[in-house]
Amino acid sequence: MRANYPDGFWMPEVQITNPSGGILGGDLLEVEVNVSPGASATVLSQAADKAYRGGGAFQASALRVGEDGFLEYRPHHLIPCAGSDYRQETTFHLAPDAALAWDPYAAGRGGRGSPSTGSGPGRASFGTVNPRL
Repeated sequence: MRANYPDGFWMPEVQITNPSGGILGGDLLEVEVNVSPGASATVLSQAADKAYRGGGAFQASALRVGEDGFLEYRPHHLIPCAGSDYRQETTFHLAPDAALAWDPYAAGRGGRGSPSTGSGPGRASFGTVNPRL
């Protein structure tokens, strides 16, 4: 992956891209990000992901930030479709003086029978944040 420097900004930006049309039952996605001590980076996803009908899709993300490091993590939201079964776990490993900017949110379609948390015809569950070194 190659980092970009949008508008000549000093901090590198890396975009994560899922080349498929969405997340299908049985998919396993793994994201691993390491920010070295004293380094800074922005990591974002290209667009929202759709979790389609089917069982057992899972995404595990592990993000590590070294001493005096900074990570801005901006993944787009997930759109769970009716009949989907998706689970996501995000773990942060932060050095004591590391900094993190993260804006987690989940979009759902509760009015259409596809809630963003584990009940109804479409299920999506999200793990808790565990900041640890």
